[in-house]
Amino acid sequence: MTLAASGNIGKAVEALQNLLANSSTFKTATSSATSAAAKAHIYISEYHPDTFVRPFAVILLNGLSCDMVAAQSYSASGTMTLYLERAISEAYKSSPGEAEIEFLNFLDGIISDCQGLSGTPGYLLTRSWTIAESAQRIDDENIYYCKIDLAWGLAN
Repeated sequence: MTLAASGNIGKAVEALQNLLANSSTFKTATSSATSAAAKAHIYISEYHPDTFVRPFAVILLNGLSCDMVAAQSYSASGTMTLYLERAISEAYKSSPGEAEIEFLNFLDGIISDCQGLSGTPGYLLTRSWTIAESAQRIDDENIYYCKIDLAWGLAN
């Protein structure tokens, strides 16, 4: 059974999942042929499996805000945080500078893809993407991660 989101917060989270799952960069990185397969790599806050298959995204709900907007173009707006994590490619594990560039290219691709889809039917309207916690490497695990704060709106 699939439960559809009915409130503004749920709709915003669902629309962000759709946005990420349809990013060609995210689909390629997760080796997903379809958006449904890519969605398997997108988790909501603490509702996730014990193990993750990288790369993955987590939509963090702590700090999430939702405001009703009087403007004609939005029914609601707010902020939420997106956590992205990706293992470093074998070719760059011994080259920190290139490993970071590879991860930044991954971030840039996702943001660019999502901005291109933003606000079209079924996708979240993202008003800004702000790096809240810069790209960092977890050395002992050869992983990069970062947190992004998103300002969003739901179109009427």
